[in-house]
Amino acid sequence: MADNASTSPATSSRPTPATPSLIGDGASVTRFAPCATWVLRIAPDTASDVASVAGFELKGKLNTTTASAGTNGREAYRIGPDEWWLMAATDDKADVARALGTGLGNRVHSLVDVSDRQVTFRIDGPASRNLLATGMPLDLHDSVFPAGSCTRTLFAKAEIVIARPAVAPSFDITVNRSFADYLFGLWKDAIPMIRPPGQTSHRDGTATLGHSLRSASSS
Repeated sequence: MADNASTSPATSSRPTPATPSLIGDGASVTRFAPCATWVLRIAPDTASDVASVAGFELKGKLNTTTASAGTNGREAYRIGPDEWWLMAATDDKADVARALGTGLGNRVHSLVDVSDRQVTFRIDGPASRNLLATGMPLDLHDSVFPAGSCTRTLFAKAEIVIARPAVAPSFDITVNRSFADYLFGLWKDAIPMIRPPGQTSHRDGTATLGHSLRSASSS
């Protein structure tokens, strides 16, 4: 369960494609373009002393996201007691890498560039929780997983990191690239059977929702 979220949820540094990859009745799935991403491992006491580096805030509580004003949407996920994911726009990658090296200096830490390792999807809409519930037991209710929350968990057999960037039902799912098609296939199979809260699902979801399910490649 995520800790109480920061009051300043991260604003994603990832450019969003104009057309979702999947659209269903109350939920959509969109694949983000890549962004610059680093995994920072540093002792919590040292992170507290640093507080902020290269526009990334390291003061957030465990399982929360933070964004820094005026830094082009740079965001930090605190995934573990000594683990942060740092994300920035791809165009800023070289400048951010230099600033991280300078800001962290000779403090004991590990900083790994994982920009090419991961893929992030956004699941939007009033039925987004229902779609995620098809493969994940995590409670995503507002009282448990509010805006600004993030955590590592499983969807089916894939390890993911899930974050909630906004108050509206919207979730960012990051997974290793080798599992991206696997997750997408599961969502493609499930989305025809998903209904927004208050609506009844039909047993034959494909027949009743086929007109509203489409892929970006055929639109």
